[in-house]
Amino acid sequence: MTTPAAPDSRQPAAPAPARRGYLAQSNDAHNSVLMVLPLFVVYQIGILLTDGWMNGVDFVTSRLMQAVGGDILWYLGINVVVLLCALVFLKLQASRARFRPSVLVGVLVESTLYAFVMGRLAVLVLLQVGLRPTAGPTVAEDSMGLLDAVVLSIGAGTYEELVFRVGLLWGSYRLWTTFRPPSLLPFVVALVVSSLVFSGIHYAPFGMDDFNLWSFFFRAVLGVMFGLLFWFRGFAVAVYTHAIYDIVILVPRSLGLG
Repeated sequence: MTTPAAPDSRQPAAPAPARRGYLAQSNDAHNSVLMVLPLFVVYQIGILLTDGWMNGVDFVTSRLMQAVGGDILWYLGINVVVLLCALVFLKLQASRARFRPSVLVGVLVESTLYAFVMGRLAVLVLLQVGLRPTAGPTVAEDSMGLLDAVVLSIGAGTYEELVFRVGLLWGSYRLWTTFRPPSLLPFVVALVVSSLVFSGIHYAPFGMDDFNLWSFFFRAVLGVMFGLLFWFRGFAVAVYTHAIYDIVILVPRSLGLG
């Protein structure tokens, strides 16, 4: 007499999560935040070594300093913890096949290409509409040291993209779509308005530059480009492109190379 075989208690292994391609991973909002956090921490620590330079829309540093009572060690400790948490989460993302470290390398390469092209493209756009350059570097830019230029460039990439692209562009578009159906018009309006505000914030009384039409519209066109990068390629690509672009512009000036 034979007995039936005991049922197999083993469960089939869950299929491994499919790895997404570079475009999907680099454009993922969660991955973008994790890739940008180390850059944010580098800026937060770097401004302690500058001659008092700080990004104009930096809304964190002064409040964080107040929260720790001006204690530099506590300030550094908080930033180091943020950096370590970002690295741990990146590792977890990689182990879950949601992120490959090589994606960050790709973002750096892609962003560098954009950074070297967009300034020239903005010039061509303005020349086509009849504007001509009327100003050079500001006195403030000429007085920067090398470290100041690098740290401020990183700060511009992180904070300005957060404020103008995430906050103003994406935020105003999302506000519109809360009450009305999504359409192209509110996106275009949000893109233009956020770019104009981004440009205007660089001038007195908010910024350090003296107003002129060429630099205002040049920055506005760059704002449109950053906005399109943010919308179609993600937050991390926009941040790194902005930071690298500013480094390319400001570092030579800090070295007296024009």
